Amino acid sequence: MSLFDRLFATGLVLWFVSIYLFLVGHFGLLWGVFIVLPPAVALVVVAALLYPALPSLKDYGRWELLLLACTVAFVLLVLPLVSTPPVSRDALIHHLAVPKLYLEKGGIFEIPFMSFAYQPMNLDYLYLVPLYLGVDIAAKYIHASMGLLTAVLLYDFVKERASALYGLLAALLFLSTPVVVKLSASAYVDLGVTFYAALSVVAFVRWMEEGKKRYLFFSALAGGFSLGVKYNGAVVVFLLSMFVLLYSVRKKGQVAAIRDFGLYALVSSLPFLPYLVRNYLWVGNPFYPLIGGMVKGVEALHTGGTLSPVEKRYVLFGEDTLQILLVPFRMFFEGKDGSLQYFDGVLNPLFVALVPMLFLVRGKGQWFRYVAGFTVLYFYIAFFTTDLVVRYILPAFAGFIMLIAFAIKEGLARKYTKHVTVVLLVVMFLFNLSYVYGMYVKYRPFGFITGRETRDAYLMRMLPDYEAILWANRNLPADARVIFFFTGDRGYYWQRAYYYGGRLGGNLIRLVRESRTAEELKEKLLGAGFTHMFINNYLFERFSYDNFNAHQINLLSNFFRNHLKLLYTSRGFSLYEIVKSPD
Repeated sequence: MSLFDRLFATGLVLWFVSIYLFLVGHFGLLWGVFIVLPPAVALVVVAALLYPALPSLKDYGRWELLLLACTVAFVLLVLPLVSTPPVSRDALIHHLAVPKLYLEKGGIFEIPFMSFAYQPMNLDYLYLVPLYLGVDIAAKYIHASMGLLTAVLLYDFVKERASALYGLLAALLFLSTPVVVKLSASAYVDLGVTFYAALSVVAFVRWMEEGKKRYLFFSALAGGFSLGVKYNGAVVVFLLSMFVLLYSVRKKGQVAAIRDFGLYALVSSLPFLPYLVRNYLWVGNPFYPLIGGMVKGVEALHTGGTLSPVEKRYVLFGEDTLQILLVPFRMFFEGKDGSLQYFDGVLNPLFVALVPMLFLVRGKGQWFRYVAGFTVLYFYIAFFTTDLVVRYILPAFAGFIMLIAFAIKEGLARKYTKHVTVVLLVVMFLFNLSYVYGMYVKYRPFGFITGRETRDAYLMRMLPDYEAILWANRNLPADARVIFFFTGDRGYYWQRAYYYGGRLGGNLIRLVRESRTAEELKEKLLGAGFTHMFINNYLFERFSYDNFNAHQINLLSNFFRNHLKLLYTSRGFSLYEIVKSPD
């Protein structure tokens, strides 16, 4: 059994576990043996699959051993960052928050105010297990393991076409790139999409090279698995299905091409089918929230607002046409965590210096052209369809690493570029190490790991709203229902029922404009079942002055003065009780 086959089998086992949890969750069986035993068995199966594939050190020379040691050392270096409580934004809004709500109910149920709860969540379902066991940090380990599996896949792919040395180099380049480091320390799902996308690409290449139908089947399944993790897997399925059609037309003729394309389209849709059926039963729209307007008062999937991604760069970020055309290069140089304008993630600028060497690679096989096409087309589809965030293009980045490994090989093989290539690699890894150092400075994980810092103290240091949340969890009545306004919607650590007031403030605008008096505004909130409000003070005030006229601002002022009771305020966040009128 080849390493690729073992990796595919591992991905298949993980999908079986997630779809099992999906099914038992809809039957209200997210408890006890139903949630613990099958994943435990799957873990044993995965270990049995991967352990025999561990390489023998006798097969490596000194340079391979050095790279292997560097890779292991880097993984160990990142491990403390993975071993801290979850604080990443989307994990607290979605990837952990939704599974936690399911566990509180003992099953999967419809959450109308969360449009993303209707999205495919195959990797999120795996997080149910550590959350049930009370070890949410393990969810971060699951996500980090998807990055490791991707690195092993890249190693195997490059090793088969170059050597173990360049395979190890590809794995190390991928794992040490800042955005991958950051994601490895977060309970997100992007590394899962990347693993399945890379699996699909490699299977497609194997199908081209070996002509075995099972690899076409594997590629389609893996593409479907990526779509079952996150919607950007649809780009993977679309591109590879087009490549299947293109390749088959050239090599086999139109009839065979239609047959191969049909097989690919059918098989790749199967892993996604349960979500289509479920969403149709829930809201009458199988493709919600990817396609669709308001459903049950909730907007469809947020993909950047009313402005297109390109328009946003013109209007909101003030960029000119040249800056927008240079985005593919700017992503490597200007990436910055937490900034949407600067791609909310960090790559490595030295990659750009290696790109020209791609054109010098000798003996490019057809796989090279298809992987290059996948990388470029995936990037531009992402660019024109959603806010361009570095982690959204990670499937393309995995393909990029496959290609760059051969650019490095070419650079090291040529007399005049050998020393330059070595210097570039050394500086690249120093850059990556400096990013990891910055993460240690920001997160300071050893205080928590060694027990010198409590979990609550760590979370209060990392999250501006956690102190107020902690107070609410300890003091609000069990039946409290809290509505958030401009707080970031980080609901995971809340132990009281919470609801979103709307990311863009639409619900607040509607409530205020439809209310003639502060008393009427209060009754609308109470009538909707809310007992408390949690707000970001600065953003709430700024939004009010930007969107309401003098009469409406006066109404809001009267509402806060006469119908709300301030319970707690800390670090710019305030918790209010909506005061009921005396009977």
